[in-house]
Amino acid sequence: MIKSLFILNTGGDIVLEKHWQGRTGRNIITQFWKEITKENRTKDLPPIVRIRRQTIVHLRKYNLLYLIVADQDTSPLLFIEFLNRVIEVFSNFFSTEPTETSLKENLPKAFELLGEMMDNVFPVTTETSMLRDMIGATMKSTPNTIENSKKFGTLSSDQVGGLPWRRKNIKHSPNEIFFDVIESINATIERSGKCLSSEIISKIVCESKLSGMPTLTMVFNNSSILEDVSFHQCINLDTWERRKILDFVPPDGAFELLSYRSNRMQTQIPLYTSGRFNWSKKKRKGKFEIILQVRNSLIKSIDNVSVLIPLVRGCSSPAIKTSNGAVFFNDQTFELKWEIKKMPKNNEISMKGSIKLPNKGEIPREKPVAIITFSIEGLCMSGLKVTNLNISKLKKKIFKGVKFISKSGNFTLKF
Repeated sequence: MIKSLFILNTGGDIVLEKHWQGRTGRNIITQFWKEITKENRTKDLPPIVRIRRQTIVHLRKYNLLYLIVADQDTSPLLFIEFLNRVIEVFSNFFSTEPTETSLKENLPKAFELLGEMMDNVFPVTTETSMLRDMIGATMKSTPNTIENSKKFGTLSSDQVGGLPWRRKNIKHSPNEIFFDVIESINATIERSGKCLSSEIISKIVCESKLSGMPTLTMVFNNSSILEDVSFHQCINLDTWERRKILDFVPPDGAFELLSYRSNRMQTQIPLYTSGRFNWSKKKRKGKFEIILQVRNSLIKSIDNVSVLIPLVRGCSSPAIKTSNGAVFFNDQTFELKWEIKKMPKNNEISMKGSIKLPNKGEIPREKPVAIITFSIEGLCMSGLKVTNLNISKLKKKIFKGVKFISKSGNFTLKF
């Protein structure tokens, strides 16, 4: 099973190492780092690597590389899921993204968490709410007295008698539970505005503050929309297989209920995008134009729109006009960014202009791409709807709700 965990920064330095079985030598990490830096294989290296009869499973997040060293005869999917849980728990306990800085600031807490999440070589407790009780995260200072040390790291009878993801006798006032259905749209758009490919990657996240041991059921209008579904362990899989209904006792606090993918986009792409970009060898300039327009009648508002164009190094002197929003050019990263706080409902908007190339060097053979981001509240591109949300075993007044959010994922315009 899992022998060791290493966390590396972008330079290959070890930020954290934790061993559960023996002590894995750092030479295996050195060999792994040589492998990923060889011929710049940082991005295309498969997530599972075999080195010296050992399996190394790695995951990159927040500019950190998480590596598990394990036996070869175990499913790698378990390791990938465990790494995702580690990152999620770190985020919740650090109250910020687990970057190199925040991880170094919280190293004692990180070691305590990893110690509780594993029993010998097997993952056991990965729920944030249970881990808070187990390591005493609410204590203001580290326990260093005999009295505190007896309490630290132990569970009450209520906690032991609860579910793995929820302790007993939780009390809240008021009682409330809210769900966010967040759909991210991945799309590639050609210069004419035609959509070449698209898919929806989604998740349902929840913030639960309910007393006791409530049971929830959630019913969808069309469950066949959901593909490649990944469930939280609280969901009763038997009920889902038989009736396509979510039946679960929720964890306390924030958690991800499920994630899914869909290729069925019920409406057209929310933001129409077209454009052109041409390099001029004679004038050593790049001329471009981008057009955006809302062409979906179901959309009330598209907010926080940005268009980012990474340019070749050495570009300068942008001359740009826009009909809406503001344009910024970063002369350090050589990126052009167009920002629109809120898209107008019916009118198209445009950005056009030119940018100078360096005096020396070849004209770029390839045209850049435009990376587009946006967010839309109240719209579900897949057409998924929650038709019923029932809560039982809780007699108190309950506030509940479901909110739909669509946003850009990997949304690019190819000139």
